[in-house]
Amino acid sequence: MWRWIFRTVLIAACMGCSFPAVADDIAPLAQLQQRVFDVAEQTSPAVVSIALVVLEKEDSLPPGFDPFNAMVNPDEVGPVAEGFGSGVVLRVDDSQDLLVLTNHHVITSQIGFDDTIQQKIFVRTVGGHTLEAVVHAFDPRSDLAVLRCRLNGLTAETLKIQPPTFREEPTYRKGEFVLVLGNPLAIARDGNCSVAWGMISNISRRPAGEVEDTVNSEVTIHQLGTLLQLDARLPLGMSGGAVLDLDGHLIGLTTSMAAGVGDANPAGFAIPLDDGMQRVVETLLKGEEVEYGFLGIDPEDSTVEDLQPTRPFVTQATCVHVSRVATQSPAAHCDVREGDLVYKVNGTEVHDRSDLIRLLGLLGPEAEARLSVYRPSTRQFLTRTATLGKWPMYDDRRLIVTNQKYADWRGLRVDYVTGRFRYLPDGFLSTYPQGVIVTSVNENSAAAQADIGPGTRITEIAGKEVFTPHEFYAAIDGAKGPVELLLANGERRVVPEPGSEDARQSE
Repeated sequence: MWRWIFRTVLIAACMGCSFPAVADDIAPLAQLQQRVFDVAEQTSPAVVSIALVVLEKEDSLPPGFDPFNAMVNPDEVGPVAEGFGSGVVLRVDDSQDLLVLTNHHVITSQIGFDDTIQQKIFVRTVGGHTLEAVVHAFDPRSDLAVLRCRLNGLTAETLKIQPPTFREEPTYRKGEFVLVLGNPLAIARDGNCSVAWGMISNISRRPAGEVEDTVNSEVTIHQLGTLLQLDARLPLGMSGGAVLDLDGHLIGLTTSMAAGVGDANPAGFAIPLDDGMQRVVETLLKGEEVEYGFLGIDPEDSTVEDLQPTRPFVTQATCVHVSRVATQSPAAHCDVREGDLVYKVNGTEVHDRSDLIRLLGLLGPEAEARLSVYRPSTRQFLTRTATLGKWPMYDDRRLIVTNQKYADWRGLRVDYVTGRFRYLPDGFLSTYPQGVIVTSVNENSAAAQADIGPGTRITEIAGKEVFTPHEFYAAIDGAKGPVELLLANGERRVVPEPGSEDARQSE
């Protein structure tokens, strides 16, 4: 429908250069304009402005401080905002609590690295209401975060805030027309977001600069080629803004940080809210840690010559060469071998190692990845299905979640054995470790009394092997009395039941 209107508009515009305009010439343009009016009017109240204020640890804000008003009065003394951005209300709890999606870099400074500072986050909604927000959850690897803030005495219905919905089939095409709503150059400080018009110039783009995609890297997944390139310019303040299709669906989140690399007049970029990124967002809305899939191989970019023997069955120029497979890894279990060429994941072409890591990562742990493989040693085309592990979190000091995905059991909590980089036996992953890793132990708990601490690796529970947190919690479900655990070093620990005589005697 809308493509027909655009085609008609272009023809009418060209004809208008030579012939007088008549009512029929502008009718499609008027329909398109009305559509833009409708989408902008419906979605604008859900787009907010965000301000980040950083203070010394011992300082406090003066009564009635408002960083948005401070911008209006630059001579006013006192704290000032360190940065401004945009956000999109995705959920409203009890008509009062807003859950706002934004970029991770909009609401973080040195938290987790500098204990001498604190940060305050403020949200300005439609109608000019300033609310203090807290971090509900964030994920540095996707550069996404969710804030929670409470409407003081108002309701979302009163402010006409209608959270936009995702597109059911989140696919993208070059040339698709979009609307962009946000807070460019922090001028939307009254809560009235600005709207821009553009199109998707390309998909699966990456920002300029060197790409690191090794296991010990803390780069965002977007540096592996996720981004939508837009023909709209996105100045500072537009990070976290809404990208909408002409039906009003939220299909992306703008990021001006990617646009700020290497070019004085860079193209605009947006994080696509496709299936993989929707999984990330839904996890953040739950307040949980976002997890990424992991295969356990050392991938390298292939050469053009590597795929020559596969012609005409494989038409792409390059793929991924498997240079090493970690022993006992998900790749080893599905018979992926050193020297194999991986050219597709779940039917999507893989052109380099960044493609492979991105596609597997967005699937998440325990997801099935169907790998299309060519084995040069035997000249075979193979399909291998791997059940993925968890990509290690490089630095969990900055992790903020409000809900733990894995519950405490007798005072301990576990994760995938590769869940934390600092607990890996070696960064190169010569051998993929087995079992689950203990990430926290409560003081004076039954687990602490059994001499179990963070970093302890558990391989068996009461004689049953465990390889994932789900298997661990299934094995201890309903367990009564003392439970024996086998550790990776061969030692055994007996965890008493809390409140039992054994637990009391060990206190």
